[in-house]
Amino acid sequence: MRLKKVTFVVLMLLILVAVFIDFYNRFDLRDLALREVKIEYMGDAKYITISDEAEINNIVELLDTKSWRRYFFWRMKCAPSLYLVADEIVIGFFDSCMKYCYVEINGDTRYYKVPESKFDQIYLIYKRLVEP
Repeated sequence: MRLKKVTFVVLMLLILVAVFIDFYNRFDLRDLALREVKIEYMGDAKYITISDEAEINNIVELLDTKSWRRYFFWRMKCAPSLYLVADEIVIGFFDSCMKYCYVEINGDTRYYKVPESKFDQIYLIYKRLVEP
């Protein structure tokens, strides 16, 4: 009888872990209610309005790192059916080569080296800053 209880508890825990992993893998940063992004580049700053799907995809690609996914996932764990509204997103670049940047969302900042695979997205965001 005791073996059945232990087996039942272990199976329930495995099911809970599987559901948790499934939810984490399905989490998409496109669920963020992105409206406006502040871009800072070597002292200059500009607010841009997110107007089309391509721009949202560019910013999502930039933010789609393991640490940001973990951050948003844990922020949403209490209300996963609700979108996380980012009050302010700041993307800042330290140098003219745009190799290092920081992203600040609602006051939480992450610094990182921009991977070459994401440089195209960075450049498109940067163009929005320098264009009139």
